Amino acid sequence: MIPKLHRKGTSFRGAAQYILHDKGAETSERVAWTQTLNLATNNPEAAWRVMAATAMDQSRLKEEAGIPRTGRKSAAHVLHLTLAWHESEAEGLTREEMMRAVQEALRALGAEGHQALVVCHTDEPHPHVHILLCRVSMDDGRHLSSSKEKLKLSRWAQKYEEERRELVGKIFCEDRVLHNAARDRGTFVRGKKDIPRHIFEQLSPMRGFEGASELYHRQKAKDQTLGRRERALAQSHKQRWVELQDKHKAGTAWLHEEARRLTTVAHQDVGHAYLDAWADIEARQELEREVFTNREGRLLGKARNILQSVDWKGLLRNDRRKTSIREAFGLLGGSGARNNALRRRQQSEVMLLEQEEEARKQAATENLRSQLASRLAKHRSTFLIKRKALEWEQLQQRQAIATEWTMRRKERKKAWEHFRASQPKRQPLTKAEEFMGRMRKARLERQKASARDLDVSGQYRRAARKKDSGWER
Repeated sequence: MIPKLHRKGTSFRGAAQYILHDKGAETSERVAWTQTLNLATNNPEAAWRVMAATAMDQSRLKEEAGIPRTGRKSAAHVLHLTLAWHESEAEGLTREEMMRAVQEALRALGAEGHQALVVCHTDEPHPHVHILLCRVSMDDGRHLSSSKEKLKLSRWAQKYEEERRELVGKIFCEDRVLHNAARDRGTFVRGKKDIPRHIFEQLSPMRGFEGASELYHRQKAKDQTLGRRERALAQSHKQRWVELQDKHKAGTAWLHEEARRLTTVAHQDVGHAYLDAWADIEARQELEREVFTNREGRLLGKARNILQSVDWKGLLRNDRRKTSIREAFGLLGGSGARNNALRRRQQSEVMLLEQEEEARKQAATENLRSQLASRLAKHRSTFLIKRKALEWEQLQQRQAIATEWTMRRKERKKAWEHFRASQPKRQPLTKAEEFMGRMRKARLERQKASARDLDVSGQYRRAARKKDSGWER
């Protein structure tokens, strides 16, 4: 048993088009039978549409289940899983056994409650089924977890083979047993990667010929060398982008820091420029207070203090006239009122000087802000020019590596063609080999016919049940 998880996708239609039809064609001769799980329809074309509708309805399902729509979002709603048996198991393998394995594999993934479409193919010597599954739960809209999914399938497949050992006589995947035992001991083990299809198709006809394996490993070494160069180039590109972004951010931060420093310096300069003004107003107001105190000792002096304390400008303003008259009469009451009036007038003078100084500081700040905006715009323009140059440089490098891959594929193809041409022609098949080939082909045809008959009979039974129940479409 070999379970294989394919890359998660976003298109139910694309996945269904692949598993429900022949490769590169609209026919479906390789499809032996189909079956749905957790779906109200047995029609495979309707099944993938229902799964797509479930995925699109994810937000509503979460809302009805009371689950907050938080966390990372993913559009990879499609899970494609393949279960494959060994060629020697083909003769005694039934549809019921295949479905039992499918349900156990989904249970191992925690996906037994998810909508799924199971499709059995007969285009390969080994029996296998494809499972198209909707990762969005129809109960609460949550995504199926992908945590340690390959490890879960590996352990389930080992257990499945051990259960069938008495029936088939052996464990077909012995490396998996060793790897799982190593994982139990705490050793991380990764399974071998599959041979890419385009290389597999070149190698497959040459299996058994002397030198084919050596040629494959030589070509693989060249591919790996070029692949390492491509990955190093990609890493270099990423690093260049990070350096350019960091340099731009550092330059922007320096300009802001420099603007803050210059602003502080400008404010200090304005403050120093107003030191004399502050000294003058302090000395003048101190002298006014002394003169005011000396005048309060004489009647004529009090009169002068009163005249100086009256708000003459307020008397001329309509909105201040009543208040100013009331304050003027209050000055006749005693020295305390006249002291308060003097203090208010001096505070007003101080506030005017403070406002004048602050206005000078604000003018300096606005000037520096204008300079900062100009420098930031220039810095941004320089960054955009460098970014454009880097994009063009990296595009040329990627195109160059893509050209090298094109030449590498041509070189690999030419090497295999030369190897194939250098091999002796195959000997004609013996009568026994021809007989075994015909028997194998006939067995496959019988399996396909039996599967079609079973599926057709199932359709007839479903149609009869619909008719008996009184509703029919």
